[in-house]
Amino acid sequence: MFRVLKGNIELTNFSEHELNSFKVKIQTEELPILDNLVKRKSHVYSSKWKCSICLKDKETYIHLWKSNSQVENAKSDDILKEILLYKIWDFNKAYNLSMLAKGFIHIDLVNLFKNYKILDKDRIKLLDGLVNKLIFDFKVFIWEYKNVKLADLEHQKEINTKMKKLAKKSKLVVNKLNKIVSLHWKL
Repeated sequence: MFRVLKGNIELTNFSEHELNSFKVKIQTEELPILDNLVKRKSHVYSSKWKCSICLKDKETYIHLWKSNSQVENAKSDDILKEILLYKIWDFNKAYNLSMLAKGFIHIDLVNLFKNYKILDKDRIKLLDGLVNKLIFDFKVFIWEYKNVKLADLEHQKEINTKMKKLAKKSKLVVNKLNKIVSLHWKL
């Protein structure tokens, strides 16, 4: 997923940078999903809130990849349809679609390309292209839609940017107060 530069200068544009940043967030499971937002800004977001798309389950990293409503919205080419026959949507297995998005390629996918008699160098390009397409489609068809839904929910709950910034500051104040109190108790 990342290019190693060997003395070459490689220029990227903003959209490529943005997509690479998104890939890193997927690999580290640091997308600002509701589960992470509650941890970061518990004064603003409630842990009782459900997924902004399905409105049923808790919104976690894995839920983003397995929600049935999202699977129906995802667009795919013929090769992706064939890959789906390997049931990588099944999140009860050790390998699933989120693993592919992180760049872990299952041996069945490698063998699929071998069956098409694709050369190793072309196979690497195709698999890299597949991962990039998966991440791009996830970003466009699922992630951006989820963010619109979350923004609607924030608007309904009358949460604004000022409140989010104040939540950060108040959390810092609480942490500082806790340190001061704990210092006094240790004496």
